[in-house]
Amino acid sequence: MQTMQKSLACFFVLFFGCFAASAQAPALLKDINNGLASGNPRGMTTVGNTVYFSADDVVHGRELWKTTGTDASTVLVKDISINGSSNPANFCNVNGTVFFTVNTDNGGHQLWKTDGTPSGTQFVYDLFLAGESGSFAQLTACNGKLFFRSYVSVVPPPGGAPSLDLKLYVSDGTTAGTKVLGQTLSLPQNLTAVGTTLFLSGISTNCPNGNQLLKVVGETIYVVKSLQFPNDFGYTPGNFINVNGLLFFSAQNSFNGGRQIWISGGTTDNTKPMTNIISGYGVSEIAHVNGTVFFSGVEAALPPNSAGNHLFRLNSLNNVTHFPSSSTRDLTVFGNRLVFTHSSQPGSILYSVGVNDAALTILLNNWASNLTVGGATLFFVSETAATGRELWKSNADGTGPVQDFMSGPADANISDLCARGSEVFFASDGIGGTIGGNELRSSNGTLNGIVTVKNIGRAGSYPKEFVKMGNFTFFTADDVDAGRELWKTNGTIGNAVRVADLIPGTTGSNPTNLIVITNGAVQTLFFEAKTPNNGRELFKLENTAGAVPICISNIGTGASNAGIGNMTNVNGILHFTATQNLLNLGDRIFKVNATRTGFEPTGGGMTFANNLKAMGSTLFFTQSPQVGPRSLNKLGSANPIGTFNIVAGQADPIPQELTVIGTRLFFTAANGAISRRVWVTNAAATSVSQVSSHAASDLTNFNGRLVFTAPTANIAGERSILRVNVALNGADILTTGSSISSLRAAGTNLFFFQAFNQGLVSLSKITTNNNTPPTLRSFPEGNTGLAIQMIVAGNNLYFTMSSAATGHELWKSNGTVNGTAPVSDIRPGVGNSNAQSLAVCGTDLFFSANNLTNGQEPWKLANATAFDDGGGDERDAALEVMRISTSEAPEIKVYPNPAANFVNVDLPENEMTGTLSILSASGQLVRSVQSSEGESSVQIDIQDLQKGVYMVRWVQLDEQMVVKKLIVQ
Repeated sequence: MQTMQKSLACFFVLFFGCFAASAQAPALLKDINNGLASGNPRGMTTVGNTVYFSADDVVHGRELWKTTGTDASTVLVKDISINGSSNPANFCNVNGTVFFTVNTDNGGHQLWKTDGTPSGTQFVYDLFLAGESGSFAQLTACNGKLFFRSYVSVVPPPGGAPSLDLKLYVSDGTTAGTKVLGQTLSLPQNLTAVGTTLFLSGISTNCPNGNQLLKVVGETIYVVKSLQFPNDFGYTPGNFINVNGLLFFSAQNSFNGGRQIWISGGTTDNTKPMTNIISGYGVSEIAHVNGTVFFSGVEAALPPNSAGNHLFRLNSLNNVTHFPSSSTRDLTVFGNRLVFTHSSQPGSILYSVGVNDAALTILLNNWASNLTVGGATLFFVSETAATGRELWKSNADGTGPVQDFMSGPADANISDLCARGSEVFFASDGIGGTIGGNELRSSNGTLNGIVTVKNIGRAGSYPKEFVKMGNFTFFTADDVDAGRELWKTNGTIGNAVRVADLIPGTTGSNPTNLIVITNGAVQTLFFEAKTPNNGRELFKLENTAGAVPICISNIGTGASNAGIGNMTNVNGILHFTATQNLLNLGDRIFKVNATRTGFEPTGGGMTFANNLKAMGSTLFFTQSPQVGPRSLNKLGSANPIGTFNIVAGQADPIPQELTVIGTRLFFTAANGAISRRVWVTNAAATSVSQVSSHAASDLTNFNGRLVFTAPTANIAGERSILRVNVALNGADILTTGSSISSLRAAGTNLFFFQAFNQGLVSLSKITTNNNTPPTLRSFPEGNTGLAIQMIVAGNNLYFTMSSAATGHELWKSNGTVNGTAPVSDIRPGVGNSNAQSLAVCGTDLFFSANNLTNGQEPWKLANATAFDDGGGDERDAALEVMRISTSEAPEIKVYPNPAANFVNVDLPENEMTGTLSILSASGQLVRSVQSSEGESSVQIDIQDLQKGVYMVRWVQLDEQMVVKKLIVQ
C-alpha cells in the first residue's frame, strides 16, 4: 500500500512528446474498390507495423484487409466468406497473432486468427458447431492466451425450458484448446489483464447473491474478494483498469447506491477501497496518468446544479480533487496529461489536465470526438461552420485542423481512427477521382512512406534546392515547357505548381541559392535567377497570398551577371557577395535593405570577399586580395571592419572552414610554414588564438564542442577524430581509423565514413568518449560504395549510397545496426534511383529520384525527423536480400580517374545497345553517347568540363543501370 500511495503522489510536468511532428495533410493510401463504391474501412487495429481492418471491395464483400501505409501494401488478406461477407470484427493481438470474429454464412459466429498471410489466416472455433449460441465479446489477451466470453446452452432440468448461460472461455489458438473455463462461473465481465493475471468479475454458485472479484492464473480461477453487504459494504465491481501492475476498479456502495474507487493487488487483504465517502460517486470512466488515477462521475453531495459527470483526481487515500466539468467523457492519456471532452451549453470543450494541476486547461473551445493519440500528437474530429467535420490535431505546435479535406462546409465523415506510431489511419469521404468515396486515409505520413509528389516533366524535371517557407516547400525544376523555374508544393501527392515563368518560353531563369529569411513575423524567399535583360540578379518572393517573384537588384553592368553568392542570414537581414564589374575589383558584400525592395553595399567597400559566416549580428568573412595574404575579417552591426592578424610576417594563412559554435568562431589556417591548424576568436575579440597543433579538417559542431579530423601521428593512411578541450588550448583524440571523413553530428551520435583497402567503405559512429566505434554498415562495392550526399534530420542520418543489392538509393541510420538500411528501393533491384538533392523541410525529407516510370522527379519522405528503433520483420528483409542478390549487377570500369582530357569506360559483355552518359553532381546531363551491341570500350572527350565531381551512367535497353563516380581535374 505504501508503494501504491507513493505512485499516486507522483506528479509530472507537461510533456507533449519528445519528437513533436507536424501533422501532414491526409494522403489516400488505396482506393480499395477502384472508384466503384466506398470501401468503408472499419475496425482498424495496429499490430506492430501493420494495421488490420475490414473493408468491402464490392467483389469479395466485407472481408479482412491489412496495410503498412502504402498503396502496394494495402491488400485483402483472405476472402473468408465466399458467398457473402464475413464481417471481421473484435480484433485482439495475442503476442503478434491477431484473433478476430466473423459471421458465418449460416448466421453463426466463429473465432479466427491470422499472422497476416492467407495461409496463416485460420479458423479456430465455431459456437454453432459446438452446440452453443450467442456471440463473442470482450476478447482479451493475457499471458499468451486469448480470453473472451460467450453464451453456452444449458441443459434444462426435466420439464424445464432450454436456457443460455454467459461463460468465460480461454483459447490457445487451436480448436481443441478453446474451451469454457470455470463451469460454476456465470456472467463474467470486465476482463482485464494485469501482468500475467486476468482479473474479472462474475457470479459463482458459491456466491449467488452478488458479484465477486476474480482472477485467473494460468487456467485456474480464484476468488480475490466477495464484495457483498454487509461484510465489505460494496458489490458489482466495474471500471477495471491496470495501473502500473495494480488493479483499480469501482464498486457500489451498499448504503445508497453510489460507488467507491477500489484497489487490488490480487489478494483478499490488499483489495480495499481508496475512497470512503458515504455518498459515493456514479463512476463512469477511470484512467491513469503515470500512476495518478482520474475518474469521471457524479458525487451525490454536489449541489443540484452540478448534475452530470465531473472529473475527479485521486491524489492518495481518501484525498480527491474535484474539477467542475459537466458531462465529462472520453478520458484519454496524452503524454503526461489527461485530455477529455466536456459538454456544456451551447457547445463542447476539449480539456487537458496534469497530475499536479489545480485547474483545467482548455485545448479547444469546440466540439471534439474520436480522441486518438499518435506519438506526440492528439488526433480528433471537430468541426466549424466553414469546414464541416474534419480531422484535427493538438501537439506542442498548437491545436487546429489538419486540413479541410472535403473542402467547404461538407463533412469528411471521418471514423475509425487508429494510431500507428506517430501517424493515424482512418476512414473518410473524399471528392471525385481516386480519392472519392469513403476510403482508407492516413495523416502525419507513413513509416518509410515515400510518395511521388508530382510528375512535373515528361522526361524528368531534376528538382533540386528544396527549402520550406510557410506551408509550402519551394524548389527548382525543369518542365521542358518553361525550362528550369521556381516551383512549390504543399507535400501532397500530385500537388506541385510552377510559381512563375520568369523568362517566358522554354528558356528557364535557372533559379539558384534559394534561402528563406525570417525577420520578425515576415518570411521572404530570396534566390538568384536570370532576368530577361539584365543577367543574373537577386529576386525575392514574400510569404503572402498572391505574391510573385520580384527582381530587387541590378548589380551587374547591363546584361552581365552579378555573380551573387554567399547568401547569408545576419540577424534577419540577407547579406551576400556580388561583383559590379567595375575595374575587376572582385566580390563586395551587399545586404538587402530594411524594406526588402533593394540592396545596399556594406563591408566598408572591401573587395574580394568570400566565405560569409554569421554569429548573431556579426558577420565574419575572408578576403583574397590581388596582392598580399588572405585574411579573416569581421563586420559589426555599426558597420566597422576588423581584420585579424593570424600570423604576423608569415606566409599566406588561407583561412577556411569558418564554423560558429555558440559565441565562438573556429576556423583553419596555416601557421606560417606549418600545416593547417585550428584557430578561434569571438565577436568582441581583436585577435585570434591557436587551439590545437593538428592538421585539421572536417570542422563539426558536436553537442556544443568542436570536433575535427586530422592525420594520426606516425600511422600512414589513418586519421583521428579529435575534440577541442574546454580550455581551448588543445584537443583530445576520440577515436582513430582508416581514412575517416565526412563527420555528421545527429543528436548524441557522431557519424563518419571510413575507406579501406579493396574499396571497402563503412559507416560508423561515436558517442562522446567512445573510443571503439561500432561499424553500422559496410559497403564492399568499391567506388560505387561512395556516399554521394548526406543530411541530418532529427537524430537520423540520411545518405545516398550504392550497394550490389539495391543500386544507388536513399539510406538511413538512427545510430543502430538494425536501424541502418535503405529507406526504400525506389527503383527495385540493382537499378539506381539516383537519389540526390536531399533537403529537410520541416519534418519531411525532400529529394530527387528516378523510378524509371516517372523520370527524375521530386519525392518526399514524410516525418523523416522521427526516431525509430530500427525494428521490423527481419525474416522478410532477409528474404528480400536473398531474392535480389541472385541477380548480379553489370559492372563498368572508369579510367583514368581522376581524368583531365578524356575518360575511358570499359563495358561488360553486352548483347544490346545502351546509353553512356556523364552527369553533373546535381544530376544534369552533360554528355551522352550510344554504346553498340558487343562494344567493350568507349572513350569520351571531357576537355571542356569544369573541374569537379561527376557521375558516369550506363543504361542498357533492358533498363539495367550502373553509376560510377568521376573526378575531373
